Amino acid sequence: QKEAEREQNVIACFADFPSARWRDFDDFFPFGVYGVGYLRRDFEYWGGDYQGAYGLFAGHGFNLVASNDAIELGRFRSQQSEVGLDRYIEEMQRQVGWAKDNGIRITADVRRMMDASDPYDGYTQLLPIARRLAAAFDDDDVVIGWKLADEPSASQILKYGMIIRALRESDPLQRPEMIVFNNVSAYKSYAAYLQLAYWDNYPGHDVGPIRRLAQNYERAAAGTPMWAVLQSFETRPPSQDYERTSDAETRVMAYMALAEGAKGLIWFNGWSASGRDEGMITRTGRPQGQWMHTLKDLSRVLIPIGRHLLATEPLQKTLREPTKKDDLPVKVYRFASSDPHGSLRIEMTDFAVPMSLVRRPDERGVEVSVLRHRDRPLHYLVLVNEDLEVQRRADLTLPPQLLACNAGVYDLHRLDGINLLNGSTFSAAPLAGGDGRFYLVAAPDAYADQATAIACDRARESVRTLLPDLAIARNWDLPVDTVEQAVNACRSTADRGDAETAQAHADQARHELAQVMADHSHFNVTRRMLDEIARELDEVVRIAEMDSIEPNWWTGRSHPMMVPNPGHLELSKPYWTVGRGYREMYSRFIRGEKIGLGGKVFKLRMQCLKMRDGLLGMLRERLKSPNPAPAE
Repeated sequence: QKEAEREQNVIACFADFPSARWRDFDDFFPFGVYGVGYLRRDFEYWGGDYQGAYGLFAGHGFNLVASNDAIELGRFRSQQSEVGLDRYIEEMQRQVGWAKDNGIRITADVRRMMDASDPYDGYTQLLPIARRLAAAFDDDDVVIGWKLADEPSASQILKYGMIIRALRESDPLQRPEMIVFNNVSAYKSYAAYLQLAYWDNYPGHDVGPIRRLAQNYERAAAGTPMWAVLQSFETRPPSQDYERTSDAETRVMAYMALAEGAKGLIWFNGWSASGRDEGMITRTGRPQGQWMHTLKDLSRVLIPIGRHLLATEPLQKTLREPTKKDDLPVKVYRFASSDPHGSLRIEMTDFAVPMSLVRRPDERGVEVSVLRHRDRPLHYLVLVNEDLEVQRRADLTLPPQLLACNAGVYDLHRLDGINLLNGSTFSAAPLAGGDGRFYLVAAPDAYADQATAIACDRARESVRTLLPDLAIARNWDLPVDTVEQAVNACRSTADRGDAETAQAHADQARHELAQVMADHSHFNVTRRMLDEIARELDEVVRIAEMDSIEPNWWTGRSHPMMVPNPGHLELSKPYWTVGRGYREMYSRFIRGEKIGLGGKVFKLRMQCLKMRDGLLGMLRERLKSPNPAPAE
């Protein structure tokens, strides 16, 4: 009888599974980061708590933090009790406020929601928790989804199916249940129950599989929105598995995924874990490697254009003949010249078989994909230079299907209104290694509408990235009234479709905010001293690595500086003392707790310089040879 009841609970969960679609899938193009820093023990983050981390990423163009990884439901003891749930909701409400102030969106991390519960007892046991969560986060202006799992196996479908059903029935906004998959086979087991195909892959220096992986997920998703999680980290010490990706590799991964239908990009990972992985930021919250700057440039281009790709789908790209009359296979490679600086001539015919599915590195060139708007006569050409080393050009001949309705070809990066089409051919702009470009094939009036909308979105993004600094300036009681007026004017004129005026207001807001901060002596000096302390702290970490030839690869616990190490107090104690002082001072700076702050920051700066000098002196002694060679 008990087994029969358990079986009925499973049937009740998966039978007639409620379908859903989050409303913002059609409007929100995520350009996000997976995580923003641990706050626990060895992996402490010192860049102003999550408040500082959200501001750092929002200021660099990101619009989503997909997981904060530390504030998850399962980390709160007895999370299924009223007390545990209350503590989680209280902490998440702080996160929501910080995210809103900084113009960034987040997920509610509800992993381990079913801890201590038997999934065979059914999903109804989770409904009280799911209802509390839905009521606590009752709008999706900030909280846009429920983070459930990282890379689960197909065998875990029962547990996650129960959680998904409970959330689906409890959340009136129908926000997506976010599960990151690392293989298509596992995703297929969950696909019928999810409204988001959310996948990751860490290619190291082999970025080629990204396109094929995106194709496979796009086919498996069968119209479900697809978000790609791409690499922005390296292991410490560097390994061949996950080396730091170059600018070209970072760009090409983004454009490959979008060319195959991805509706959002998430970059893994943002935090600086002091053990295995190092991401985009250091422990003090400063940009690390090249990613923050490269991705900031990408976000300026991709977020405004990406919003208009949400209503598109890739045209069929297979080796077999099209099954539908309007299918348009577009992948065809024509390497007209072996000269890498010459123009690659691409003819997009009604049907053509690619010369090779797997090409040698020296054969890589410009590849073209087409995204078709579902409702309007618009086609987006996505050109990607898959040659990571050499700038390449391409001349394209378009098929008749794309040239109907008096269509022209327009550059969506320049938005200059010039029709590039000459007969049925146009020359694309030169593409740097790994770079990509979007072109719109449309009638002139349709292009004009798209150009205006993209330009307005650029203006909106320009003021959104000001919000972190504006929030800090407001906390300091700086005179920002005219800045806020310019921000509001930008948004209102963008809503009316006046892109030129909206951008003028955005530029005005940026200029006036910079001037207000520069003119306030106490604010400006304190900020610069804190920046100097952060630079010194980051520098001593690299210096101290000389003392640890083979740190433990997974945890970093053998590293003398990066953890509070009792065996290396002469290294770790001064570093951690200054670092935790910096964390406190920088958090006070962000919150505008300015009384007495300048003097304390100055004392900490002197303490930091003393710590650095002591560390350098100790290492100089260790580097002295006991038997120096005689001078020549």
